[in-house]
Parts: sequence; C-alpha cells; structure tokens
Amino acid sequence: MENFEAFRLQQGRKAVWGNQPRYDAGTGAGSRGGNVIGRTRSGKPIYQNHGHPEHNNFNAPEHTEAANKHKAIAKDLREVGHQMSTSFGTAAFHDAHEALHRRSAKTRFQASLKKNKK
Repeated sequence: MENFEAFRLQQGRKAVWGNQPRYDAGTGAGSRGGNVIGRTRSGKPIYQNHGHPEHNNFNAPEHTEAANKHKAIAKDLREVGHQMSTSFGTAAFHDAHEALHRRSAKTRFQASLKKNKK
C-alpha cells in the first residue's frame, strides 16, 4: 500500500487523495473541471479521464506514466476494498483508462518509429 498512504475518506463516500493538490478555483490544471490524479515527469497534468484534451499532447513515455498512475490507483482501491464509486472512480474505471493510455503509448511509439525511418 505504498502509494496509498495519503488516501483518506472525506465527507462520507467521497474519496480524496491527500497528496494531490485540489484545484477548486483559479486557472491551473483541473480548475475548469476534470480531476487531476497526478503529473508526468515533465510536469503535465494527468487527468482522471483518458479522453481529456490535454492528453492529446502526450508522447509515448507520458502515456506510459499516465497508465502506471491509473494502475497504481486501481491497485490501491482494491487493497482497501473500495469497489464503490469515489471521486477518483472505481478500480475497474482505472483499469480501463490504464489500457487506453497503454494503447495510446504504443500508437505514439510506432508513429515515432515510422517518422524516424523517413
């Protein structure tokens, strides 16, 4: 449960990651809706939903980092037995979005190989 130390339940069924900043107001990532679940090594926000427009700018390694973040959250949710819907979704939700990021990483990687062969 190493990634789950900061997890805590607040306001009944609402789950919040204590080590992630909350963007309730302002102009930063997540301030206009969308749940930021982490950041890539390059500092780009990783949103809960794979389909977020900010993910269009991700390269293959960044999609892999996002997939790993979803995998860690799903694992942590399972370890504490949370199959209910939380502010970060269910474990199954994160499994699905992990798969989508892995597919995007593979597609971006293959595209970069084709581009480098030219």
